[in-house]
Amino acid sequence: MKKSNAFTLAEVLITLGIIGVVAAMTLPTLLTNVSNHIFATKIKQTYAMISSAVVTYMAANDLVNITPKNMKLFSDDAGEISVNNFFKESFASVISCYEPSPRCFAERYKINQKDVFPYSDRRFWTYNSSFLLRNGSAVSMIPLKGEDNRFRIVVDVNNTQLPNRIGRDLWVLYLNKDGSLSASGKKGACDSDYDTCLRNLQNNDWKPDF
Repeated sequence: MKKSNAFTLAEVLITLGIIGVVAAMTLPTLLTNVSNHIFATKIKQTYAMISSAVVTYMAANDLVNITPKNMKLFSDDAGEISVNNFFKESFASVISCYEPSPRCFAERYKINQKDVFPYSDRRFWTYNSSFLLRNGSAVSMIPLKGEDNRFRIVVDVNNTQLPNRIGRDLWVLYLNKDGSLSASGKKGACDSDYDTCLRNLQNNDWKPDF
């Protein structure tokens, strides 16, 4: 009698079971890595958009320097007008994020291993200077009074959607007096210092290493 070379049902089921276990172990990591690359690409794109917008705004308004002082951001009325004008003049299309418009940032973020509520924390959000860009990134531009005339710019590349974590979809950068953008902080762990996250990404040629 000729011997059959076909697999038995038991062998097929065992093989499928092993494949299922391996997939269950590796798929979440694979999906996370794909998401991290998407987030890194998005913050690189948004960084370039903001940089271009600053150049356009400074040229259009004949500004040598761009500071909270020369944009009159420490007067409530003038500040609101200046920031609105910056976004509206310098980007193709933006949506204001302050009420009654929908909020563009999440209610809670994980920053420096702690829960942070941006709508009550002025380090990460200001009422009249938050906008949604056409690429879906939410941007808040915060004047830093007395700190070298800089702005802190907070970006959530997928607005209110998860994971809402610093160094993944939430990033912090700075607009300097001369109109340049930069990361801040020293080399270190992103989880312990939110200023290092973007610097680490730039130092790694915009490739996620987390």
